[in-house]
Amino acid sequence: MRTVNAVERPARGRTPWYWLLAKGRAGGMEVLTEKTAGGEVLLPVFGSEEDARAYVPEEGDWAPRKTGRGELVSVLLGVCRETKWVALDPPPGMTTEEVLGLLGVSREGFLEPLLGRSRLWFEKESSAKKDKVLTRTRRKGNYDEEDGRWRW
Repeated sequence: MRTVNAVERPARGRTPWYWLLAKGRAGGMEVLTEKTAGGEVLLPVFGSEEDARAYVPEEGDWAPRKTGRGELVSVLLGVCRETKWVALDPPPGMTTEEVLGLLGVSREGFLEPLLGRSRLWFEKESSAKKDKVLTRTRRKGNYDEEDGRWRW
């Protein structure tokens, strides 16, 4: 059984780092995402290069890519805008549904503290969906505003 290591706390004023699995391509980068059986897109995000390396698929030229908060927001609002879920430090060998059930946080719930904006900033969600996302976000993780990291 794999344990999730606590992410090292950065010195005050320093940017916390995340790692994505990516590969370069003409005109930009491609970021590894996974699809659930229902067709929803999940983005695995890692708190360490070691965890990202353990998750690299055997096929393809995927490699860990160090990214800061701003680039991660840009990825989620740009290249990976179809992403519905984010999973922090998913262990290798689990199905996408298992990862989603244990570690999944809605894209909006993950972005909210990174952007420092209210949930109302995100367009066109029904009240019922907002309640569901907020409940899921609270159950799955907490954002530590002091050091700018998600805690699981």
